[in-house]
Amino acid sequence: MDFTLTPEQTSFRDEVRGWLSKNMQKDWVARLSQGSDIPRPEAYAMLRRWQGQMYEAGFVGLTWPKEAGGRGLTFMEEMILQQEMALSKAPPVLNILAIGMAGPTIIAYGTDEQKKRYPPKMLSCEEIWCQGYSEPNAGSDLASLGTRAMWASDVHTFWPFTTKRSSSSTALVCRPARSEPALGSE
Repeated sequence: MDFTLTPEQTSFRDEVRGWLSKNMQKDWVARLSQGSDIPRPEAYAMLRRWQGQMYEAGFVGLTWPKEAGGRGLTFMEEMILQQEMALSKAPPVLNILAIGMAGPTIIAYGTDEQKKRYPPKMLSCEEIWCQGYSEPNAGSDLASLGTRAMWASDVHTFWPFTTKRSSSSTALVCRPARSEPALGSE
């Protein structure tokens, strides 16, 4: 496998390096690593601003189509960006679940209204998305997960999820592939 960069990829790498050297706050590591894996409010705000700066510079959603607010580039450019960020110890994007999962799903399968409404706010970090796990009697412990969906007026009933810092929670609601007759229509 040949990992030699093309002239265009080398130019992109240089663009990323130059931008990072001019825009990265040098004290971010100390500010974020003060004892918790969960960002404190000030670290959270800093990461949100950082993603906004990256978005304005065109470094968020590189592989997303241009019509969805991305740059329409390849995963090679994404790899170059991630490598340069790691080498310079740059902070990560905050809205990773929106960028890597919810956004691409909406782009591929969403309605025209959803495609217009959500991707720009995901990329800019105006809205933060999360993935919520909740199960009655289990909390977030997926080892004891026993979820079931029930038909109720042609919609699935599922447990709601709320959080102080999230505008949305991604959810996958599926019709069961099989059912247990003893449970009726569940």
